[in-house]
Amino acid sequence: MSSNGGYYLPQPSHWPLVGSLGLFLTLGGFAFALPVNRGDPMGSLMLTYIGLGVLTFMLYGWFGQVVGESGKGVYNDQVDRSFRMGMGWFIFSEVMFFAAFFGALYYIRAIILPEAQVLAPDLNFSWPFSGTDGLKHVGTEIPKEGLGTDKFASMGAGGIPMWNTIILLTSGVTLTIAHWGLKKNNNAQLVLWLAVTVALGILFLGL
Repeated sequence: MSSNGGYYLPQPSHWPLVGSLGLFLTLGGFAFALPVNRGDPMGSLMLTYIGLGVLTFMLYGWFGQVVGESGKGVYNDQVDRSFRMGMGWFIFSEVMFFAAFFGALYYIRAIILPEAQVLAPDLNFSWPFSGTDGLKHVGTEIPKEGLGTDKFASMGAGGIPMWNTIILLTSGVTLTIAHWGLKKNNNAQLVLWLAVTVALGILFLGL
């Protein structure tokens, strides 16, 4: 970085490659552990656990490198703005990610099902999908072999959805407290409440 506002460009990093390897092992290990036939037990998740370990190592190393560079004063205001813009675009991508899911849900429930009922009135459409028993056409029944006859019901607002919503809102509070600790240069407060936020995230995923 030069005194006339030059942009700091870090050296090429190996951490993206480590992160890609961790993701590959995590998802690939889970895919290989899935049962082939209905009723079979889950396979070994050892590869998934190894992948999660690699991801944890990558986050610790990469974040530590960025924190170290920031502590050395190699970042200027332009780099700070780029970090903030990157986080802003990341949040925007998450918003669009959920918008796609909710849009797909609306499309299925409000457009596809009514149109399908008009085009094929003999079919018994319902939401949520109630299993194979309702899928009958004129003189023809969809074979159940391999499809199963399980019934599905929509999840109520209580229980897991309610608790996960509470966890999400609480994690916003704990993260704000950690931010206050950062602004006050209180490292103990920052680390404690960030750890609580991460624990709430793990609990959310577990539920």
